Amino acid sequence: NPGGFLGNNYTWKKNRINQSVIEGTLKNNASLAGYRNILLKVTYTRSDGKIVTTDIMINETIYPGKVLTYRKRLLDFLIDTRSINMTIQSAKITSDKSY
Repeated sequence: NPGGFLGNNYTWKKNRINQSVIEGTLKNNASLAGYRNILLKVTYTRSDGKIVTTDIMINETIYPGKVLTYRKRLLDFLIDTRSINMTIQSAKITSDKSY
């Protein structure tokens, strides 16, 4: 987690074609820095117990004190996914003076 300034809340559900849909909100708690190219690490457990890891990239910039919502789908429609855990792997800091 970049300096502890980015928070991530998300929900996970399977849609009608058995594909995982993750809807989330990133919150930037920093007062000066913006973040972009946020890399989320997604770990999910299949019904056979195998653990699979994949990455999700959020390209938009999240400005200081702001919230960014996202919606992503996983390519797991052939899998009976049991659980999902997601962490912030990395993010690029932007110091754009326009905000």
